[in-house]
Amino acid sequence: GYVKSQRAGGTQYRVSEHPEAAEAAQLYRWALDAVLTPILEPWPVAAPAPIRSPEPNSSIHVANEIFLVAVGWILLHEIGHHHLRHSNEPIGPTARQEEFDADRFATDWILDDVSDPAVVLKRSLGIAVANVVLITLDLCRASFESVSHPPSYERFQRNLRERQLREEHPVHAFGAAMLQTTLTTFGVDLHLDLEATFDGFVDDLCFQFHQFAQAKFALI
Repeated sequence: GYVKSQRAGGTQYRVSEHPEAAEAAQLYRWALDAVLTPILEPWPVAAPAPIRSPEPNSSIHVANEIFLVAVGWILLHEIGHHHLRHSNEPIGPTARQEEFDADRFATDWILDDVSDPAVVLKRSLGIAVANVVLITLDLCRASFESVSHPPSYERFQRNLRERQLREEHPVHAFGAAMLQTTLTTFGVDLHLDLEATFDGFVDDLCFQFHQFAQAKFALI
């Protein structure tokens, strides 16, 4: 719906007008709140929940698949460090580049030799989710600063430009929506060029993460 709205010339996409999207957004915000507070809460009773064997092609099935890709990408990133013979203590001038290289190893492994557009889309959405998780963890610990890792929003921006994702791919719309939700949850005012493409939205949002980090976390 977000993609169709933008391509039809719309300047807004109201989640509240789409019940399934509104339900997903509400659950996502609950999950972020659950991470930010030390109090354990049960899964919302009326909310969708993961199940072992969902109906094929249902929303839960799709969510499960994307989740598994996201976890796979994170694991492959760590395998990439080992495969590329990176140091066990990544500190120094090459440390950040090693993170980019491990990211690329994971993305290449997931997307190489895949030509089916539906599979590329599913796997790219998983990559986007994994990277948003990294951004969210940095927001939760109130710091994007690290001697060994580049800012997570910079990794997100790079990783959505790899392989088949270089052009105006639907994953950029998905990524932009997730970034907007995350930023607003943390109280950041958004300023977007409504005439931009989806990958332009991603660039704008990542730059706003950079500005937010400088102002909020004193990132140098």
